[in-house]
Order: sequence, then structure tokens, then C-alpha cells
Amino acid sequence: MESILRGLPVGTGYREVSLSSIPRDERPETGQGTMVVRVRLFAGLGIYVPGAPSGIALDVEMVDGASVRELIASLGVPCDEVRTTFVNGRARPLDWPLQPEDEVGIFPAVGGG
Repeated sequence: MESILRGLPVGTGYREVSLSSIPRDERPETGQGTMVVRVRLFAGLGIYVPGAPSGIALDVEMVDGASVRELIASLGVPCDEVRTTFVNGRARPLDWPLQPEDEVGIFPAVGGG
């Protein structure tokens, strides 16, 4: 089964998640150099990645130089659902280029009353 997520041993806080439901044209291209970034989806955004609970880190393989926006698209998360993104603990725009082993947090707008 093809997947862009890499699982680590049980007990490390990581899960392997199949992304077979994501259209091929939204996945990273093959034949190019790739990198792995760690991503956490917060406050309900995990519903877009089957089996990915909120806040659990996932390793995602991406094409070298991919942006935060491309990462979000590869996960099947609509960009209009995303309010804030952090890369290595700092707020970054969607066009921010990712580096191997970056840690990315993706947050939706939070409403309340």
C-alpha cells in the first residue's frame, strides 16, 4: 500500500496512517529527492487524515523544498480550514519552505463563546 506517512514503533507517540484516500495528484511527486517532516494536526483537523488523532505526530514524506501549503494539501486538509501554522515552534506563512526533519503544527481557527 502506498503511503506518504511513516510509522514508528508503538509507544513512541507516532502512528502509521494510510493516505490511499488522497488523490494521486495531491501527493508528493516521485522521482525527485524527498524529505521527511513531522506534522501534528490540532483541534479537529485530524478528521482529514483517517486514523490521525489530534496532536499525535506523524512523519510525512514530501518532495524536497515543499512548502507548508503543499504539506497541508498532501494531507487532504482544506487550506481555508487552517488558521495558523508553526514550523519548529515559530509561526510561519503557508508559503514557508520546509526542511528535512522540520516539526510542523497545523491549527484551525478556534471559535467559542
